[in-house]
Amino acid sequence: MFNSSLNGQIPESIFNLSKLQWLEFTANSISGNLPSSIANGLPDLEILYLGENRLSGDIPASVSNFSKLTTLELYSNSFSGRVPTNLGNLQNLQKLQIDHNELTNDPSTPELDFLISLKNCRNLKIIRMGFNSFHGILPKSLGNLSTSVESFTAENCRIKGIIPNEIGNMSSLIGLDIGGNELTGTIPDTLGQLRKLQKLRLGFNKLGESVPFTLCKLKNLYYLDLRNNRLSQQLPTCLGNLTSLQEIYLDYNSLTSTIPSTPWTNKAIQILSLAHNLLNGPLASEIGNIASIRMLDLSGNQFSGIQVGMNGASMTVLAEAVLVHER
Repeated sequence: MFNSSLNGQIPESIFNLSKLQWLEFTANSISGNLPSSIANGLPDLEILYLGENRLSGDIPASVSNFSKLTTLELYSNSFSGRVPTNLGNLQNLQKLQIDHNELTNDPSTPELDFLISLKNCRNLKIIRMGFNSFHGILPKSLGNLSTSVESFTAENCRIKGIIPNEIGNMSSLIGLDIGGNELTGTIPDTLGQLRKLQKLRLGFNKLGESVPFTLCKLKNLYYLDLRNNRLSQQLPTCLGNLTSLQEIYLDYNSLTSTIPSTPWTNKAIQILSLAHNLLNGPLASEIGNIASIRMLDLSGNQFSGIQVGMNGASMTVLAEAVLVHER
């Protein structure tokens, strides 16, 4: 019953429909808590859609008893407390979506221990856990998650510590979003092992040192967001050679030296934001070749001059002004 203007609590009798395989109440105004024994009367349930409601309280540990469950969607509610650490019992689980809640982590266990349990879910493809208040660190065992995981999003949920090198073992990842957290340390070189990756978002953290050259191995990458970090040193020249890369956000860092010429000859790039860094020197004459670009922001840097005028002859698709602050 999707978007049916339902409110109140889910009738207890529904949880005793023993032949039920699919239960959906997405996008309603259902409130209350889930029963602690939610799985007892639904032995055949495969899909549980309860997202976009007003449910609250804990996620009952008994959800791990749904032995046939493939999809668990509890997003956009007001669930609080810890995520059950026995979710690994859901060996058929393919999608876990618990984002946009008020979930936390056990303060006595810094690691996000529920992620450790998910290593037993060998069919898992999608994990969405962003917009919570976990205040924990990513465990090294993240690399033990099923190689079938294609999407891992954990944005804006107060994750601390470093990005473990083991994340490079998640070889089927297409999308990785851990932006808007409190991550420190460096961007691990092992991200270069994620050869299927198309979208990488690490922006709005406290990551430092250089942009690793290993990112240049991500031949399928079309979206790269590293903005608002503490990155320094020179931008890897090879990034501009990624012919699938359409959007690059590296603004509000401390990148130095000149901009390499390779981005200006890349016909795929549509958005390039390098604003508010420490970039300097003249802009390469090849900048006039960026025919497909829609937004180019170079403001807040220390450029000494521009070697070519922006005459529009070859930049016919440019929709937003080129913003250049010269020293």
